[in-house]
Amino acid sequence: MMPRRWAAATMPVLGLYGSKDIQVVADQNAPLLETALGDRNAASRVVTIDGANHLFQAAKDGTLAEYGTLEQTFAPELLPLLVGWVAEQVGLPAPGASAVPGASPAG
Repeated sequence: MMPRRWAAATMPVLGLYGSKDIQVVADQNAPLLETALGDRNAASRVVTIDGANHLFQAAKDGTLAEYGTLEQTFAPELLPLLVGWVAEQVGLPAPGASAVPGASPAG
């Protein structure tokens, strides 16, 4: 069902996955989203954050029991990636170089 819904998307999409997410497995789901999005919108990106769990925390094993033991709120890559991508979508200069793989800095 998910790929069919995403196949109808015409707006830019930033699909984010964590490589240690055991709830939404990146290796299984990222390729499906990429295929569903196709090349209709060049601004769309699907990114897997290495070492991140389902909550986008830098994780050791990604298990649910680990969530409460991690001090870090988000993996360090997450916020720059989000800010950079959103800035590019609205035509604002991104702080520094683009954090989104394959995208060029706005400005």
